[in-house]
Amino acid sequence: MEEKYMKMAIELAKEGVYPYGAVIVKDGKVIGEASSGEINFDPTARAEVTAIRRACEALKTNDLSGATIYCSAEPCLMCFGAIWWANIREIVYGASIKDSVAINNHEINVKVRDLNRLALNEFKITRNVLGKEARSVMQKWYAKTNDQGIEVNRYILVVGTAFIRKGKLLVSMSQRSAKKGKYTLVGGGVEPGETFKEAAIRECREEIGNKFNIKPEELKEILCFREPALSDPTINIEMHMMLALKDIDVELKANEEIREFKWFSLGEDETILSTAIKDHFIPWAKENKIMY
Repeated sequence: MEEKYMKMAIELAKEGVYPYGAVIVKDGKVIGEASSGEINFDPTARAEVTAIRRACEALKTNDLSGATIYCSAEPCLMCFGAIWWANIREIVYGASIKDSVAINNHEINVKVRDLNRLALNEFKITRNVLGKEARSVMQKWYAKTNDQGIEVNRYILVVGTAFIRKGKLLVSMSQRSAKKGKYTLVGGGVEPGETFKEAAIRECREEIGNKFNIKPEELKEILCFREPALSDPTINIEMHMMLALKDIDVELKANEEIREFKWFSLGEDETILSTAIKDHFIPWAKENKIMY
């Protein structure tokens, strides 16, 4: 039974923005699950914390007494504190904090068993359940390799800006994306020293042209995710997606950067869109009812 739920946590780790997953079980039922980084712009949104939030919401309580949390990796200090305050007293984990420190080099090396001593041994702790599999997920992510074992850059920072007009989304066919036959958002790579909004403003000016200008307060950060680059699947990108709060007030013309602009409507063929639009922005737009 421990392996069943740990496999779920590991699968979540594989899918996450960061390679960590957590599942909370009570009375034989999953009441909360999450991967790290699911909530944008929230550094506390580790897998354990987000799973606890969802479990509490599901049961309409702050008290998760009697529940067990399955973590793909040994909980950090913050997550252990959240587990304590949620009254979860059984922890099952895969990779150890020692593994995390060795692989990640960005963890505080404090073991759950030492924290348990400070908690007067209130916790039941089971270690190294599918630890090898959990370690492998972290190693692949931090070793900069994809599922085929191809060495890749960990990620390249990219911005994309969504312009909506009368329920339609502005998409563009750049010189690069034309090779794949896909439309993308206005956007591109973040240059050294730029904030994401600064990069978005620069890309809008370069790709839309005609002296188009947009201000930082006219951009809203809405999504952040990682995926293989459209132009080269051996490169990983971290996309920071913006929603423009102003319309385009200049004429859209093909230029050195862009071959074609198009206003895309729901119901059209989505296979012409990049995965960033099709798999991320379109679901968000539907949920927020800004496209129709």
